[in-house]
Parts: sequence; structure tokens; C-alpha cells
Amino acid sequence: MAKIGELMQKFIMSNPDRALKFFASRSAEWWERRGEKKALQTFHATAERVPAYKDFLKKHGITDHTKIQTLEDFKKYVPLLTKENYILAYDLKERLAVPYEDLFTISTSSGTMDKPIYWPRTAFQDKMTSRYFELIFRDVYQIHKLSTLAIVAFSLGNYIAGELVNFVVKDIALRNKNKVSVATPGSDLEGVLQILTGFLDKYDQTVIFCYPSLFRILIEEGKKVGINWKNYNVKWCYGGEPCPPKMKAKIKAEVLGEKEDYTFILAVYGAADAGGIGFGNPFTNLLEEIIQTNPKIQEGLRKRGIELEGSLVQVNPLAYFIEEEDDYLIITTGGAVPLVRYNIKDLGEIILFEEMNTILKEGGINIQELLREKLHSYYLMKQPLVLIKGREAAVSLDGANVFHYQVKEIIEKSPHFNSVKIGKKELEGGNVKFAVYLELKKDIQLSSNEIEKLKKEYRDKILNHLLEVNYDFRRSYQDNPTLCDPEIIIRKFGEKEFAPTKSGKFKPIVI
Repeated sequence: MAKIGELMQKFIMSNPDRALKFFASRSAEWWERRGEKKALQTFHATAERVPAYKDFLKKHGITDHTKIQTLEDFKKYVPLLTKENYILAYDLKERLAVPYEDLFTISTSSGTMDKPIYWPRTAFQDKMTSRYFELIFRDVYQIHKLSTLAIVAFSLGNYIAGELVNFVVKDIALRNKNKVSVATPGSDLEGVLQILTGFLDKYDQTVIFCYPSLFRILIEEGKKVGINWKNYNVKWCYGGEPCPPKMKAKIKAEVLGEKEDYTFILAVYGAADAGGIGFGNPFTNLLEEIIQTNPKIQEGLRKRGIELEGSLVQVNPLAYFIEEEDDYLIITTGGAVPLVRYNIKDLGEIILFEEMNTILKEGGINIQELLREKLHSYYLMKQPLVLIKGREAAVSLDGANVFHYQVKEIIEKSPHFNSVKIGKKELEGGNVKFAVYLELKKDIQLSSNEIEKLKKEYRDKILNHLLEVNYDFRRSYQDNPTLCDPEIIIRKFGEKEFAPTKSGKFKPIVI
């Protein structure tokens, strides 16, 4: 059955125009049922073929996976996977669904580990990602009609963002008479500026793929070399870290001016663990704007217990089934290393399409009419929405996750400090910087000179420690030291960020 599903997916996706029309004509219920079916198929196939997963199920009391036939049983009985209980507990060879020679590419991540974790993918995985990207780009960017320069400014090397996007855009450029040229300067600022100054006026549009922090710097540096952003048709596709609403608004103002363009920013939600999971689009961009500005919609979301903070994306249930448990996103997907009910450790909420549509209607908004008014042509897919809130105990810097415990290790040895929080501080002009907040122990009083000495001492200690234990951070620091160099902020006991919360729960991240 899984093989038939793959063949059908290949057939539909082989013609982008056919795929767009087909997917746009499917109901929200169709997408939900497909996702549920895909989850069960992935579970049974993994239980049959993957040695590590067979052993994992056995240890959790499941000796006959065929008894689990409904989604209710799947959620009730199938145990959650984590990096600790599965990825690190079993050798890669035992977790593979295919032999080594059938692997197409291998990405790495460090995450919480000092050593890299390997994330191989099959050719089918990357081809389907490419086909899905193509649908979005033809629909949103009209790449079959407009000459398009795609600049890959994510970090290159073995990190999934740059490596996968590089493959995807080149693959798209080779197909279906798409008018796409590709430049791959990576996250080298000078290299990106050279491409922009040389080619920005040669194409109908330019799409820049990069982290929010780099794009913000790119705008400023571009102005210095004479780029008037408002004179060009520039699009921005980002991932790897959140882009706060204030930063988005600032970027839009500087690149678009007064112009309204719901195709300007596209967010991609992905991870080395699972590939490209969700995609932003004009629909999610319009929704974010409505949520931020419409009190009725805000009230409708709150009534249903939906938090308002985060980035919205839509997920393709043909590739990913997503659940929400204890505020965490749980992913089921196939591939070289299948993941069944895997806790990716991202915080988020799932909003079904019809649930969101009901909230909009109650607020007097017909989203389809509004989209027709705002965009000349756009295929709305009724796929589930996911509100991404980031990681509970990590800050993302240029695609690298810095975990709270990695900084806490240094502070625990200090005679001066009681606790630590990490976050990103917004600077003048909309830029952000890695910030470390240190709470003094009770009754400790320090002079201004002593505080300044401690700031320098712990800036050096924290920076050196992170450069040693987190190689993703090491790469991000090389690419963007201004962002990653920690700014130390010292507070008195119980002051500001360390004031007691109503729930009494300690929150390690300052938002």
C-alpha cells in the first residue's frame, strides 16, 4: 500500500499544474484523512522493516504491530520517540529503512550533542521536497513566467538548510521550463552582495534564501553599496529561526515601502531530523496579519485556547503527520530514517483548516474572497496549519540551537549567580543579538566596576564554552559574530526577567 501511495504521489507531482489544481480541489477532511492513513502506513512499514524500531516497540510491550489499525489506537499505544530514547540509543545502521548504498545524501546536526548526529535521506525524499517547493514557487512566484534569480544564502556544507535548498532550487531550474538561475554564495555577506550588485537588475525577481538575522544585515549593507531595495522585485524565503513580528514589519517597510505584497516573505519550517516540514504562503501571511490586527479573531482563537505568538505554516499530510502533545509537536514521516511519533522538541499548536475558517467566519472574514482580492492568482490548499513557537529551552541563532543547559553548566559553578536565562535582544534598527541574563544570588551587592568585570568574565566563559561544545554555534559564530557574541545582562535577585511568574514555573527563555 505504501508503494502504491508513493507511485500515486510521483504521478500527481510530475506535472505541477495538474498537482496544483488537484491539491487545491481537495477538502480539508480529505487532507486530514490522508494524513491519518499515511501515519498508520508509516508505522506498520517501519515496524516491519527497521530493526531498531522493532526492538523499541518490543521494549514498550508491542509485539504485534498489526493489532494497531485505528488512529485512536495509534495515539494511545504507540510510544513517543525522542532523540535520547531512539536516535542516540540505536546505531544508525539499525535505524535505516534502506541499505547504505541507497542513501542519497547525509546531513548533520549537533543539537544538544558535542558530536554530530547523522541524518541521511533518500532520493525520493529530496525529489518530493523539490516537487512541493516547485508547486509553491510556480503558484506564488510564477517562476515559469518571470525570470528568477535564486540566491542560496543559508550556510552551506553539511547543514540541511543550505544543502537541501541548494539541491531543490537547482532541481527546479532544470524542470518544466522554469525560468530560474541559481547562485550559491552561502552565508558569506560579501559574496551575497557581489551577486546582488551584479545581477539584481537582470531578472524580473530575485528570491533570497537566508536566516532572518542575515537578511536584516543584508538590507543595511546593501544600502551602503547603493542598493535601493524598493526599486527591485525582491522576495525572501527564510527558515532556521523565528522572525519576530516587529522584525518582519521593519524588513517589509525597508524592502517594500508602502507596497502590499503577500508573496514577499515565505517561511519554511524544517529540521535536520525531518527535512522540510511546513511552508508559509500568502494565505498564512494574510492570516498572521489578521491575527495581529483583528481583536475579534484574537478573541476567537483565545476562546479555543490557541496562543497568538508564533509563525504559521501549512503542512503537507501526504509527507508528514503532526500531532500535538503537552505543547510539543510530534512528527510521523517516512524516509531513510523513518520517524514514528517523534518528539522534535519544538513547541507549537495544530489548527485544522476548517477550525481556522470557522474562527474567521465568526469574525466576519471570508478568507477566500480576501485572497482573491489581494492576489491575482493563488491556489488555496486546505491543509492543516501549524503555529510554530520555537523550542522550550533553546535559542536559534543563524540556524544553530543554543540550549539553556549549555549556558547553565557555566553559571552553576559561579559563586555570584543564582540562575540564568537566554534569549535574543532587539537592538536599534531592528537587529537582534544573543543575550544571556544572569540573576545575582540573594543579598549580593556589587559595585558598577564589579558588575562590568563579571560581564566580561562570563561573556568570555560562555562564548568559549559554546564554541567548544556546540559545533553548529561555532559555524554560526564564524558567519555572524555580531549576532552570536553573547551580551551579558546582570539582574538583582528576583528583578525583571527573574520576577516570580503566576504559575511559579521557571521559564529558561526570555521572549
